[in-house]
Amino acid sequence: MANTAVHRYTESFDLGRSSYTAGLQGILAAGAMFSKNIGVDLAMNIGLAPRSMKSDVYLEQPALRETLAVTQKADMPVMITPSLVIQSDTGSRITAYARGGVVFPVKTGMTQEVMYTQDRLNPADNTWVRNTVGWTEDFSMRLNPGVSGSIGMKYKANKSVTIWAELYLLSMNLYFKQSELTSYNINGASALSTLSQDARITNYEFEANTSGNSNVAPTYQVPYSNFGIHAGIMVDLK
Repeated sequence: MANTAVHRYTESFDLGRSSYTAGLQGILAAGAMFSKNIGVDLAMNIGLAPRSMKSDVYLEQPALRETLAVTQKADMPVMITPSLVIQSDTGSRITAYARGGVVFPVKTGMTQEVMYTQDRLNPADNTWVRNTVGWTEDFSMRLNPGVSGSIGMKYKANKSVTIWAELYLLSMNLYFKQSELTSYNINGASALSTLSQDARITNYEFEANTSGNSNVAPTYQVPYSNFGIHAGIMVDLK
């Protein structure tokens, strides 16, 4: 009877899900009211401390173990949002309002760090041999406007200062435009100089016909949608 070899294959993964606009944000805004109920404002959102998105994948076979660790983080995104504002007029210090507008992504770059680790069993002495490859890429995005909306409350503390808080929703999906390899290491030693400048660049397209060695790849969506709480202080300059 022939012997049947049994091969074991194990896979585990841990994917961190988040929007690239998640994290601490700063907001600068200016606006004007045309009447007691209707006005406009122009806001600039700056991602002061964006949240990192991490994913880890582990694969195991009898003589091979592989780990892939990926970390992605937005590079201080900046977005400009002109909005229409509608607010109540109760005559009291507390006012309810709603705002909606179009979001224009001014700066939406992203950095990706990847570390691949391979442990292969050497049958000669039954030891594991490790090899590592790590690289860093900087990504730029295509300009693709989104929409935002919020509902909130304002409390007029005095003649010039108003305190506000709101629930905020951003709906925006961007697409990769280009990436550049900025570091490339093999077993801890830099190998970036072995790649030409053209080889470090990847262009992302919706359609392409390529052959041979090409630096063109299909583009795909990057999640920038977000839901959160904003709060701050408004100063009346009149």
